Amino acid sequence: MNVYQIALPSVQFNGLPDASQRRQWTTKALNDAGGLTYLGAREGAWISDDGELFEETMHWYEVACGRNQWDALVAYAFQLFPNEQAIYTARVGECEIITRPTVSGGE
Repeated sequence: MNVYQIALPSVQFNGLPDASQRRQWTTKALNDAGGLTYLGAREGAWISDDGELFEETMHWYEVACGRNQWDALVAYAFQLFPNEQAIYTARVGECEIITRPTVSGGE
């Protein structure tokens, strides 16, 4: 299992909020991967191929899952945000979920 991060936009290119699309994405991440962490909103900027500067607020999420699950979540993000030409993602690294051991003997 790996930890992945993704940055999803705050607004569409027409200026309308994307909160509904982000909720749909987080619902799918919860259902498919079993959990996620919201890392918060961060200001970012990028320069297009024609030199135009774009500044926007992005919402960051972290998900622990397998590669196939992650690929499906990224594909779903492109469905929800059809105007996005690119979506920033990162594979942070390997992870494991450790559960609390069961104590026997009534302790």
